[in-house]
Amino acid sequence: ELVSATPLEGTTWRLGRLARGAIPPGSLATLRLQDDEVDGEGPCGSYSGRYVTDGVFITISEMTTDGGDRCDERSLERRLFGALRQAVRLDRSRGELALLDVGGAVLARFETSGGP
Repeated sequence: ELVSATPLEGTTWRLGRLARGAIPPGSLATLRLQDDEVDGEGPCGSYSGRYVTDGVFITISEMTTDGGDRCDERSLERRLFGALRQAVRLDRSRGELALLDVGGAVLARFETSGGP
C-alpha cells in the first residue's frame, strides 16, 4: 500500500464524499485525529470522540457533538457519524484519507484541508 506523505495524525481532513448520498454544496465537515482523540466540525457543530489505530485499521467510538437539535443538515451529520462509527480500515493510497467498512467499501473520503 502506498501511503500519503501527509501525516494521518495532526492533519485536518475535509470531507469530500460520503458513500450514501451527495454532500450538499457549501456543507463543511472536517476530521482530525490526534493522541487517541477524534474531533472536527460537523454539519451541525463541533464533535469529538475516541479512536484507536495502527495506521491501517481504525475503531472510532464515544462520539459526541455540541450541535443543537435545530440543524438543517442533521441527516448529513447522522450519515457522517455513521460512517465514522462503521469504519474499520484506512486507505491513504490516493493522497486522501478514505474510511472503509468491514467489506472494503468506502464509507467516506477526506482531503487535506491545507491547515493544521
